[in-house]
Amino acid sequence: MFYTRKTNLVIYETNDYDQFKFIVENRDVTKNKELERVIEKNDKLKYNPLIVTPDKEILDGQHRLTIAKKLGKPVYFIVDNEGDKRDVQDLNVGNKNWSMNDHLHHHAKLGNKDYKYIAEIQKNHRISLSTLLDAFCYGSRDPKNNVFKRGEMRVKFKPEEIAEALRCYDEIYEHFHFLTKKRYFTRSFQIILAKLLLHPKYDHERMMKVIKKNPDGFIAANVLTDSENIRKALLDNLYNHGLSANRIEY
Repeated sequence: MFYTRKTNLVIYETNDYDQFKFIVENRDVTKNKELERVIEKNDKLKYNPLIVTPDKEILDGQHRLTIAKKLGKPVYFIVDNEGDKRDVQDLNVGNKNWSMNDHLHHHAKLGNKDYKYIAEIQKNHRISLSTLLDAFCYGSRDPKNNVFKRGEMRVKFKPEEIAEALRCYDEIYEHFHFLTKKRYFTRSFQIILAKLLLHPKYDHERMMKVIKKNPDGFIAANVLTDSENIRKALLDNLYNHGLSANRIEY
C-alpha cells in the first residue's frame, strides 16, 4: 500500500554564516562560477538545504554556504543528529561534482597511508592520478572506480621501487620537454611508460641512450592514442630494438 505523510524534519533559515564549521576531511572549496550564477539568478537554496551535524559541521553543502555568504543570501540547513565527518563521502559518493582528486584527498585527510602516499607523489611529479592508480595500485581495474572511492585502493609496489621508477620517469620527462617544449605526456603514454619503468629487467641507462639516439621515434610514440601501438613503439621500436638478451615483454 502506498502512502504519503508529512515528516517532522525541520529546515532552518539563517544569515549567520559563521556558526557553521568546515570539515577538514571534506573536499576543498573551489570556485564554482556556474553554481554561483544559478544561485544569484534564481535562488532555490531553500529547496537544497545544507546538512550539518549538531555542532554545525557541514556534511553536505559547503559550496552552497560559501556562495550564499558571498551573495548575502539566506542559507537553509537541516540538522542530522546522528551525522559525523565519516558521512561526508557517503553523502557525496554519487555526486558527479566529486572528482577523483576529491576522493583521493578525502581519504588522505582521513589518514589512509596509501592515499597520502599517492597524493604526495602527484604533488611532486608531472604524472596523472589515473596513471598512478593504473601503474602503481591494486583496485585500478574497477570501471566505476568504486574501490578507489571507498578508500580501498592499495599501493602494490615497495616505496623504493616506486621512487626509482619516478626518478627515471622525471629524467625521461625532462629530456622530452627539452626536445619538444611540451608540458605533459599523454595519459596512455604515461601508463605504458610507467609499466616499462617498473619492469624488473628495465635498464634506465639503455633507455636514455635509445631515446637520445632516436628522439623522433620517442616523440612519435607519445602522439599515438592506441595503447597497443604505444607499447610496440616503446618496446619493439625503441627499448628492445637490436637487443637479443634481456628483452622486455608485457
